Order: sequence, then C-alpha cells, then structure tokens
Amino acid sequence: MANNQTAQKNKRVRNQSEQENKELRDKQGRVIKKKALLIDISLPQKTSIEEMENKKYELESLVKTYGDFEIETTWIKKAESDKKLFLREGVLNEAIQYCRENDVQIIILGNILKPRQIWDLTELLREEDVEVWDRVDLILNIFSQHAQSSEAKLQIQLAKIRHMGPRIFGMGGDELSRQSNTRGKGETNTEIMKRHLRQEEKNIEKKLEKVRKTKSLHRENRKRNQKKTVALVGYTNAGKSRTMNALTKKGVTVKDALFQTLDTRLGLMFLPKSFREIFIADTIGFIANLPPNLIAAFQSTLSESVNADVLLHVVDVSDYRFEEKIEVVDDILEKLEISDKKQILIFNKIDNISEKTEEELSEYLNEYLSEEINGEILENNINFPEFLKSIDFKNTTLSRDSSDEERNNVKKIKKLKNLFNKQYLLKKYKDRTPVFISADKKLNLEDLQNEIENILPAKNQFEMYSSTHV
Repeated sequence: MANNQTAQKNKRVRNQSEQENKELRDKQGRVIKKKALLIDISLPQKTSIEEMENKKYELESLVKTYGDFEIETTWIKKAESDKKLFLREGVLNEAIQYCRENDVQIIILGNILKPRQIWDLTELLREEDVEVWDRVDLILNIFSQHAQSSEAKLQIQLAKIRHMGPRIFGMGGDELSRQSNTRGKGETNTEIMKRHLRQEEKNIEKKLEKVRKTKSLHRENRKRNQKKTVALVGYTNAGKSRTMNALTKKGVTVKDALFQTLDTRLGLMFLPKSFREIFIADTIGFIANLPPNLIAAFQSTLSESVNADVLLHVVDVSDYRFEEKIEVVDDILEKLEISDKKQILIFNKIDNISEKTEEELSEYLNEYLSEEINGEILENNINFPEFLKSIDFKNTTLSRDSSDEERNNVKKIKKLKNLFNKQYLLKKYKDRTPVFISADKKLNLEDLQNEIENILPAKNQFEMYSSTHV
C-alpha cells in the first residue's frame, strides 16, 4: 500500500515537472515561451566549420520541434570539455552572464553529457534559476510530447531513468529521503535514491517484457500464415510514414517534423505480380549521436526491424546531407546487428529536386571541379560518364588524419549529390538496390513494388494467393 502511494506521488511530481518545463504562463494565463541558449562544444582537431554548422542546424531543428522555446542564440565553440562540468570555466562564465543579461531560463547543449556532469551543472546554475539539458534530454522531452501508446510511454520512462536519474523527479536527495520509509542506519540519500530508481527501472522492464512477448506471438502468427514483413528504417523526417501511407491504406498521420513516429505501426501492402500481401512496419526514426542506452530502451519498438525479412531504408534525397545521414543509419543498424539484412535503399522526395541534363552537369563540372581528383586532371569539355568512372566511391570518406587536399577533393565530389544525378547514386549504391520515388506524389511506386517482389519471391502457390485483412 505504502509503495503504491509513493509511486503515485512520484508520478504526480514527474507530470508536474514536465508540465513546468513545457509551459510558463503570465498572470492572464497566456503561455510565455522560455528563452533557450543553445551551445555546442566540438573538438578543434576533429570538427570542420561545415560540420559545426550542420550540428548547429540540427540542434536548432530539434528545439523547434519541441516548440516551446524561443531560441536566443546558438554558440558553437571549438574547445576542450571539462571533466566535471563539461563546460570549461571561461565558456560557463560567459554563458551565465549572457543568461543574466538576456533573461534566459534554460541552456540546451548539443552534446551528450554524463549524468553526473548534468547534475553538477544543474546544481551550479540553480541559484541563477537556469535549467540545463543536454542533447539526450531534449530528444527525450520531444519523445514525451509525441508518445501515444503505453509502450512508447514506458520506453521513454525507462530511457529517462537511465539517463536523467533523480532529475526526472524534480528533487534532490533530501526530498527523496523524506518520502522513503525504508531508510536504514547509515544509509545515505544517494543510496536511497539509487535503490529507488533501480526498483522503478525493474518495474518498467517487467511491463515492457510483456509487450515484447505479445509482439513475438504476433510475429510467430504472421510466420505461420506465411506473411513476410518489411520494415521502414531511416533518419528522422526522411518520409517513412508517407512511404507507409503510399504503399498501404494505413492512413498514418504525418507531419514535417522530427520524431513524429515513436510506436510500431503495421500495415498491409498488396503485391500485384504475385497476388499476395506482405506486412510493412513503420518504426522510430534515427538521428546522429544517439547513445547505446537510448537505443536499448526502445528495443521493443525496434524489434519489428530486427525481425523483419527486408529493410526499406528511406532517404530524403532533397537533403544536401543525405549521404552523411545514410552513414548514421548504417551505423545504428550495425549496432542493432541487422546491417547484413536484405535492404532496399529508397531515395524519397525526388519531386523536391530537379534532374540535371548532361550539358548542365558538364558546365557545373568545368566550373567547380577542374582540379586534380584521384590523380587525374579534369579539363574542359568533361565527359560526365568518364568522370564518374574516375571516382573511387569507396574512398570518399574522411578520417581524422585526412589532409586538407583530400578534404577539399571529397567536398567537390559530394557536391554532385546536390545535382541529383541518378548515374552517380546508382553507381555508388548499386549493391543496395536503389529506387527513386516520391511518397508524397506517389511517383515510381511500381518500381519499388517490383524490387520488393524480386527480393521476396513467393515460394509456393499458397503464399501467392493467400490474403489477410487487418
């Protein structure tokens, strides 16, 4: 009984804390947006100016997705981090002064901090009445906004406990010790706190285990009915949900925003050639710099991707950074140990870009790429197909030790992706079955259907003519 009362009290405290984070109201009840100072610390020897600008843009996009902050400014600093507070003394003092002068209520860091660093920063800035979030805090609060199912909410609670610890209760050690009736002799507030959080974590894991078992039973049932499953994966906001709607009659709500899908959604897709149906699973989108424990917390949702027969990797080809985002998704798939699954690479949103003619490409290459690349001098009247042959696509990535010349050459090569030349992409990703579509305009969906048919051939007559309705 006492445990139930404590759990209910904790839940009320969490809900109140989250609501206070989200809304600030004036005396007339009107919502006032908090001012947020955005800071990102990058190591000088590892990060280029272009990479830092990309990090700035993505951090601002995440804050705008959360939607309840007025972005005061963004600082991008090339500096070493501090072991205790992450922000070195000079940067921290400058940030505090800026918050005082501009009435900033929260500092949001684009980096991932250790729980202890966040705690120490929070305590240091408590007198200034300034909150501190890191990248994971921001993402988790966006998740909290978008979570619909009990499964998603449980996964977010689990991730918050693992990353945020006592901060999710909005209290320190003294408050937690007062609500505990089990304090033993010599037991410290920190020990009570840790034990309490471990118990909370176990309770959530038990509930999620039930969800996983139910999903496993559903998958076994689909296998018995000889129904294949393909899973949509990709960077957040690449258009997975729109692709889901284009291929099925699911009618998923879509928005042009990050992390709109947190739950697993299943729909049926009809394959006309083999006259059969397969399941399509839409899951959570990925983003750069996600810690392993956050991925692990969403194991239940990601189970459909882990157990799928084929992965449909959706890419927003109109995004000038799409190749970098492909690498981010590939890295996460490798961490999930599913990078060796059959995969179709879907270049989505082709309606947002225009294909260049060979004449336009030659003009572009003559203007921007008339330097030595891969040991060859590109002269006037460049033959585009020959130019493609001269590029070693396997060696267009950079390492920490790459020279300035190598970096410049790679930048020039990567500019080709902005021209959206299918020859370039077909050659570079030829082993990954590239398909070009517009899910929004429903362009080239037959090409995608054909590739799915080819990669998932029907094995027998029963499979070809079976049908299921969900």
